[in-house]
Amino acid sequence: MALTTQNISLDHIIKKEWSQPSSLVGSGFDIRSSDNALLTILYGSIERAALYDWTNAGRTLVDKTYLHILWQAKKIPNYGLSHHEIAPNVERFVREQLQPIWPQINQLTQDHRCDQAIELSTSLVTLAAQRLFGSNPQEEAASWLLFYLCPQLPIFPLNPQLLTATNSGDYISHNKACAQLLLTSLPSIAQPQVTYGRENEQAMITKLLHQSHWWQRYCLVQQLQQI
Repeated sequence: MALTTQNISLDHIIKKEWSQPSSLVGSGFDIRSSDNALLTILYGSIERAALYDWTNAGRTLVDKTYLHILWQAKKIPNYGLSHHEIAPNVERFVREQLQPIWPQINQLTQDHRCDQAIELSTSLVTLAAQRLFGSNPQEEAASWLLFYLCPQLPIFPLNPQLLTATNSGDYISHNKACAQLLLTSLPSIAQPQVTYGRENEQAMITKLLHQSHWWQRYCLVQQLQQI
């Protein structure tokens, strides 16, 4: 079936967001702010650590610089917390919550609609919202962060615009609405070319996109933000 003008335009917007730096970060030329880069950096940092027994050569798993870039690119409110304060909480969350179940998370890559994957996704976002940001739980920030840290899981990020688009009041209802939309209304957009990072990093992301439904969820989120 031929693509409509609307779908051609959406395809262009999505591919641009994927590959080009965010205009909201710095002067708009920081390639680390593209969605290709954010996925490579954030997911890649956890996957590499898992491959090397979680040692990471003594460095933090998720550097505060990349948290700052993510917050800027996705316009995530910080509610007074600096990324210097958030970063240790993210490190602790990854070590305590993600590290013990990372093999299980990888096994759920193909089972994005199974109850176990959905329940795990919801519980991780809820827990991150409560533990990463002091006394002010932030589902928005938690969902965006885990969307890139755990792309194997059926996590849909949220913001006020996305909540309006799905007619939802919280993360749980938003996630359910997005999961249903993913089955019924997503235009078919071919997987993108992976261009950020070294050759082994590009191979890692290409494999992830083939084995998971992250790209489909990403396209849906982009579509909803055009409404």
